[in-house]
Amino acid sequence: MAEYKNGFENWKTWHKVAIGTVFGFIALLMILVSFAPEPEQSTDGGGSEIAIEQDEPAITNTSAEAEKKAAILQYWKSFAANIMPCDEANTAAIEGLQNTEAIGIYAAFDLAKTAENRCADTWLGFNKLEEPEILGEAQTDILEKAKKDCGVAYFTRKQSLETLQKAIDGDMRPSVVQSYKEDSQFAQNGALACIATVMSVAMENGVTSDELKLD
Repeated sequence: MAEYKNGFENWKTWHKVAIGTVFGFIALLMILVSFAPEPEQSTDGGGSEIAIEQDEPAITNTSAEAEKKAAILQYWKSFAANIMPCDEANTAAIEGLQNTEAIGIYAAFDLAKTAENRCADTWLGFNKLEEPEILGEAQTDILEKAKKDCGVAYFTRKQSLETLQKAIDGDMRPSVVQSYKEDSQFAQNGALACIATVMSVAMENGVTSDELKLD
């Protein structure tokens, strides 16, 4: 029993470090977003026939750009809505593991099982996302690859939560702990990368950092 308790305490200590690293990555990502340039605004006030004639193509371009922005913004919202349930449940599972003395082993196990199911739904949900064709082939290809990469990342997160349940259930073998660590880190790095790619495409089409924030 003492050996199990010591192993579990080491497990919880590692998680405290891991979750701090995760939050650090997320904070860095948001800082990068906040420093991204806003779309340039036209300062031409017109006032001449030449200026009016030159502005006509710009009006057409602005309309097309607005349609692209609306399309990628909607895609981002759907994308974020798909991943958030898994991310939130995963965070709850980790916090539950860190507070097993307060909530109990059974509650911690239930949180991990719930997170596994949510992440399975997220993994399958990527298949329902359709890239906006209005963006053109180059950017839709980028989004499609990001979606596939996210699928791999969130499937791995699902696997890591299955391993977490084994550990909570008493299987504290070093191989189990190591498997969870590796899968968790792989999933986190992969998720951050593919999410950043989608955000980058959105900002290239005029979406601002404020518009990327979720309610």
